[in-house]
Amino acid sequence: MFMVVERMETWRRMRGDVSPSGDAGFIPGAIGGSTLENTEDRLNLESQKKTTSRLEINLTLETLDMSRDQCESVAVSVDSLLSDAKRMQLQCRERSEQLSMAAVQLREESASLREQCEATQLDMAHIRRQLDELLDTKAAIEARERQARKLSKQL
Repeated sequence: MFMVVERMETWRRMRGDVSPSGDAGFIPGAIGGSTLENTEDRLNLESQKKTTSRLEINLTLETLDMSRDQCESVAVSVDSLLSDAKRMQLQCRERSEQLSMAAVQLREESASLREQCEATQLDMAHIRRQLDELLDTKAAIEARERQARKLSKQL
């Protein structure tokens, strides 16, 4: 394939489309990029174009004959790549569906856990209030017991 590209570049240079340095629009014999004014130069340029066209046709025919095996090989490779791409695309879709379902499940679990956490926090707050009440009651009972002891000592 690289050989074909090199041949095409060589023929383009011969035809005058590309300069040896690779500049497009290079016209052999043109001075400062101006158009050819000399009739003889124009005829010579037309003759070069015809020759170049014949060379391109021959190149195309040679390329087709030389690269049929290469074309078949490329076609087989492309078919293989396409089937691999389709297989990978199908795998990606399946994996995407699985991940979507897992994400939905995780969202549901997360919502459930949030609800449970909120309920547990409410229960803990209720337990703390009850504990505070019990501690207050205990302190009050202990204060009454001390007071009762003082009164019993006085009697």
